[in-house]
Amino acid sequence: MKTNILAGWFVYREKGFTLIELLVVVLITGILASIALPQYQLAVDKSRATEGLLWAKQLKEAQELYWLSNGSYTTSCDLLDIQFPGGWTINGSEVSDGNCTVINCYNGSGSRALFVVKDSNCNTIAGFERFFNHPPASFASSAGETICWAKDPLRSRGERLCRSMGGEKRSGMGDSFYL
Repeated sequence: MKTNILAGWFVYREKGFTLIELLVVVLITGILASIALPQYQLAVDKSRATEGLLWAKQLKEAQELYWLSNGSYTTSCDLLDIQFPGGWTINGSEVSDGNCTVINCYNGSGSRALFVVKDSNCNTIAGFERFFNHPPASFASSAGETICWAKDPLRSRGERLCRSMGGEKRSGMGDSFYL
């Protein structure tokens, strides 16, 4: 009777994974994570941007109602007919949730409502602005429009967000994406 020497070796072999098998699993996991993370960030950014676009639309409409009643836009958010969530504070032309989210009801020369999308470290990713229907002459060409812009240091992430929201660049309009 012949005995197989190798058969006995397999019987006594310890069970477990080899170092090569573990390295392959870690490598595959790393590749999958590097593909999934940017898509996850974009999905989170888009959800924040959608919220921002809704706020900017509500603010624009509230400002237009104020303009119809008074013949000018207000610089104070508390004069607008709009309800902000509990815990948000109004400070003149700005509304804040106490964290990174700040909404401007009246931006600069009074031509637009602004919502800025920020990351978890409060770095600006992109801004969404809705221009009022009756802006000053310097913004007359943008009346009623919505733009998206990106800002350093997260400019590439912001531009990707603006494009994913349907933004298009126009010639002669700088770095803004028109939605």
